[in-house]
Amino acid sequence: RFDFTPKTYSAYLGFAGFTYALSQAVMSKPAMARFERNHGPLISLCLGCLALGRTGAALAPTLPAMFAATFFVITAVGVLNTAISAVGSQIAPSDEVGGFFGVLEMMESLSGIVGPTIGGLVAAHGEKRGFNHAPLAVVLATYFGLFVVVSLIYESTVMARIRELQAAGAAAKGTSSKVAEKKGL
Repeated sequence: RFDFTPKTYSAYLGFAGFTYALSQAVMSKPAMARFERNHGPLISLCLGCLALGRTGAALAPTLPAMFAATFFVITAVGVLNTAISAVGSQIAPSDEVGGFFGVLEMMESLSGIVGPTIGGLVAAHGEKRGFNHAPLAVVLATYFGLFVVVSLIYESTVMARIRELQAAGAAAKGTSSKVAEKKGL
């Protein structure tokens, strides 16, 4: 649509990489602190930013507008990945954290392979029916579905488990402190 040249691809990928690094280095920590008690709304907010950014990028009339929309997408992905990593490290047992992140990376890589394939099939099928924005519609429906799932069950499942593990850790710490006091340590 914008006739990307090698120079444009280079600028786009550099912009994407810089934005992603910036989102994780500067924006993720304050966002995580703001939603410390429940990460669900942060995840939902990121999904909303992804939906708005993807829509803006798909419908952008100019290359600068597409870059601006992409900023929101990549920032949301950076903050979202940080939130998922933080939550995963709180839930997974310490001897399984590496495996958890391995599976997470594998799923992210697989979605980078499967997603464009599905997008191409949806685009081809949509174009035959005169619906040029079929891939965008599928992406937005997916974001909406994830938003609903996070809104409905995140607090009662993920955050409940985190609180349960924190309470068990605090109880174990209290017990070990009392043992140390009895031994005169």
